[in-house]
Amino acid sequence: MFPGQVEGADRSETLRGLPMDARASTPPTAGQGLPKALMVDDEPAIRDLYSEVLKQMGFQVDVAENGAQGLDRIRDSFYSVIISDLKMPDVTGFELWERSESVRAGSSRRFIFTTGFLEFLDTKEYDLVAGKPCIVKPAKIEEIQGVVAGLIREIGSGTA
Repeated sequence: MFPGQVEGADRSETLRGLPMDARASTPPTAGQGLPKALMVDDEPAIRDLYSEVLKQMGFQVDVAENGAQGLDRIRDSFYSVIISDLKMPDVTGFELWERSESVRAGSSRRFIFTTGFLEFLDTKEYDLVAGKPCIVKPAKIEEIQGVVAGLIREIGSGTA
């Protein structure tokens, strides 16, 4: 069983490995778009991998290669899920999270952090991560799906 899977669920109750109740949204109907996700990471391979996983989960995905671009994207669009690397040059994932509320109310609740350097976080950073969903790189696809599904279950996919 992987994170996000319902105990005792059989394969017919899952979609792309996720429980039916954990999908990002119901399939879009005419005039209804896919829920949006934002992937912010300075590593192109990581952006591409996470973006593909999010697309397979039913999200329309935007990307940003740094925190400053991420903040611009958050200002311009509503996102059901925002995945951000913690350690980036320019604007870090922490700074992006802190600033996000000033450009779009409620956006900070939609963050999932990702990092390959969990052991190098300072006390403030560690305290922040302890209270937010976090994916430690390298991550398995099922781990990414499970954390995203858990956030959607907790807060919903929301609306713009």
